[in-house]
Amino acid sequence: MNQIRCTDVSFLVRREAGPGCLCSRCLLPIFDKLIKIVPITDAALMAENREWRYHLMCLDRRKVDCGESYQKLPF
Repeated sequence: MNQIRCTDVSFLVRREAGPGCLCSRCLLPIFDKLIKIVPITDAALMAENREWRYHLMCLDRRKVDCGESYQKLPF
């Protein structure tokens, strides 16, 4: 799996998949029926109470390559 990029957005509010839950990479909603991936971060980042969350397809480039364009996303 890919690592967290410096361009990925971190969130201070933890959310379950559903309304208001956005992907850190593409910033599109992570709906109830999709899997939310939350990578394990080091203790310093966890102390700041930050969360990165991703669609599986945004984090795993081996499955689909969306490039940097949100218009190419498969969902």
